[in-house]
Amino acid sequence: MLRLPTLEPIVNLAEIIDVVIVGGSPAGQSAAMWLARCSRNVTLVDGSMAPEHDGFETVTCLRATVDDVEQSRFGFTVHCGDGTTLNTRTLLLAKDLVVPTPAILGAERFYGTSLHQCPYCDGWEHRDQQIGVLGADEGAVDLALKLLQWSPRLTVFSNGGTVDTGCVKRLEKGRIPVVSGIVSELEGQDRRLELLRIDGATHPCDALFFSSPRRYHSALAARLGCDVERMSGAVCWRPDGDLVIAGLFVAGSILGIGEITAAAASEGLKAAKVLNDWLLAADHSPLADTPVRAGTRNFSRTGALRRMAI
Repeated sequence: MLRLPTLEPIVNLAEIIDVVIVGGSPAGQSAAMWLARCSRNVTLVDGSMAPEHDGFETVTCLRATVDDVEQSRFGFTVHCGDGTTLNTRTLLLAKDLVVPTPAILGAERFYGTSLHQCPYCDGWEHRDQQIGVLGADEGAVDLALKLLQWSPRLTVFSNGGTVDTGCVKRLEKGRIPVVSGIVSELEGQDRRLELLRIDGATHPCDALFFSSPRRYHSALAARLGCDVERMSGAVCWRPDGDLVIAGLFVAGSILGIGEITAAAASEGLKAAKVLNDWLLAADHSPLADTPVRAGTRNFSRTGALRRMAI
């Protein structure tokens, strides 16, 4: 029996988003703001938070993870963990930096307001306050010594670890005490940290900084056919954030620029400008008024434009 091929449903171009940004990082948020000011339809997807962009009606913030992404005839199809499917002309990856928060009760509640990683990003807001540093390794000690620039009121909480002799001497020189014991809970009000609970005792703390290993991965980019090995050597990336896959852009932490918030935000703006210029060129294509069918893999919108131009 002859079986006819099943056609995918026709996608209404009015439902196709100009850009999906994966990651509510500083790079992702600054890119969303820039593109919104260019009157672009933007969906910002982040699994850990749903940033708000008041005043920009064209920005939608979706709290969800991105499980998969594939190229399609109109650009890309993004599959989210909550079942949402997004059809987009372009894709901006702005969050491939994985930094786990401490496994302490209350950590998620204070992260971003009183629980931080980068002293250059958040040290100023906590100057002269009671600051704690979580950890017992050399990275935690280095972090504590850096924070002396903003406050002399510092304490290292080893959280069950052991600070080696060399690091203890460095801390003593900076007059930074060490509190041993496992931190069981962070407590405070209105997302403002007030104290740490250790072995039943409480320790005042206005802000807690932590040092943890950072892992950079490019799973979504790899699924689209990018060479991960070449990406790690910065061969596939271009300085303006554009990629070798048409319509796919990257910014900020995925490029390894997540250490300082301002730098990552700058990368987001840079990629957003290049992305918008790419859309401007695509806006004048005959495809802008032509219905397309979803589900076609490995067929980029730019590739279609070139074929039609020929």
